[in-house]
Amino acid sequence: MRTIFKLYRAFLASSLAFTLDTLYLNWNTTFPAVTVCEIYNGEKNWDISENYFGVGRDHRIDDYVADITFFSGKCHTCSYCEDIACPTNFEELISNFRTACRQLITNCSWIGEPFDCCSEFRPLNTEYGLCYSFNSLQTEPYSDLKFINNRETGPGSLRFALSEDTQIHVHPPNDIPYMMSEGVIRETVLWGSSKEIIFNAVEILNDPAVKIFSPEHRKCRFYNEIEERGENNECQ
Repeated sequence: MRTIFKLYRAFLASSLAFTLDTLYLNWNTTFPAVTVCEIYNGEKNWDISENYFGVGRDHRIDDYVADITFFSGKCHTCSYCEDIACPTNFEELISNFRTACRQLITNCSWIGEPFDCCSEFRPLNTEYGLCYSFNSLQTEPYSDLKFINNRETGPGSLRFALSEDTQIHVHPPNDIPYMMSEGVIRETVLWGSSKEIIFNAVEILNDPAVKIFSPEHRKCRFYNEIEERGENNECQ
């Protein structure tokens, strides 16, 4: 009986393993998601605020709106609302103070082929506010992940232009960028500058038999096992 128990414990401890497959050169490799988030521009926001609230506004409103529409992890100015009437129409504020996709992202191409930017950079709500994500499974409608690279296509190459200061996140298609994201490339691109990001993508595939094991045992969930999209620890 003790021997059987030891074998069972050994099976639980080593029933899942990572191995390298040299056939990867024949596979399609999925391009990661690329999410573009506009960042705060004080001069631009001052002009918008003046048009939206008027010249005679309490200027503390400007700081409050900046905290709400370009969230950085904490609302430092929410205490102002004890003294002033802070607006609570958050969706309208975001619509007015953040740049729409058509004005923000232009001149898109995939491996040299132009495409309509906002057909593929789709709205994605994040901790940073409304962003636009390319090749993401978290957008609605979902991306169909047709952006792949293999021996025939060569390395994937995504190019686009931006009209505002932004932060770019390169991450797995299943993920949503957030403040404490791990394993994510995060780059700030200021207006008038250029940025080239070169990376190596490693695709992780699961044998169908992995689904036999419970999520608690494998310590991850497949995409169709997650009720709330965006949950961490997803199986690839």
